[in-house]
Amino acid sequence: MQVPASLLSDLVRGIRIEAAEVLAGRTSGEFPSDLSTAFEHATNEYIAAQEFNADRPEAHLNLALLFARKGKIDRAEAELKTAVSIDPSFAPAAVNLADLYRESGREADGEAVLTAALQRSPHDASLLHSLGLLMVRQKQNMKALELLGAAAHSDPASARYAFVYAVALHDTGRTKDSINILEGSIKAHPYDRDTLAALVDWWNEAGDQSKALAYTQRLNQLDAKVDR
Repeated sequence: MQVPASLLSDLVRGIRIEAAEVLAGRTSGEFPSDLSTAFEHATNEYIAAQEFNADRPEAHLNLALLFARKGKIDRAEAELKTAVSIDPSFAPAAVNLADLYRESGREADGEAVLTAALQRSPHDASLLHSLGLLMVRQKQNMKALELLGAAAHSDPASARYAFVYAVALHDTGRTKDSINILEGSIKAHPYDRDTLAALVDWWNEAGDQSKALAYTQRLNQLDAKVDR
């Protein structure tokens, strides 16, 4: 915390407000007395910078994330609702609002937000993925698979969407299908650790030790590069 905290008093305003954003989850009392005032000042500068762009949904999303980290959930919700009202097609606001509702035990409200957003942007991968995960939590497996699969197909550049879809398939006993999804994904994302680890486990589960070993070796090579 010491390095970013020292930047709260930097001469450059942009650096001060960036430090305030990074440290948003802290309280003034956690800082030495000489930095406590600087923290409050830099936080106010960050808020003012976002409010200056109040006509943009991104600014309200930024404020919502700040308030959420500070535990001000009501203010975070209000900012996200404002972002959605400014641009109903701005998916990050809907996704974060649904996630905020999830954390507050309001899954039904989150489902309504995502469903409405998908009516406007039916092929948005982030919305499909978020609603798919919500369906998983509600144990609506068929609907979850449909949505997670649609997210993976809508954004093949995301290894994460393919991985989560494959996990959902595997959890319903469709090991072969889950492997097929990841075999396709690994071609585009050869160094994705989660995908490699899953392929090791699932090929072992399927009884093909040679393929499991091949992915184990690739995973070990990746680990060796990281350790250098």
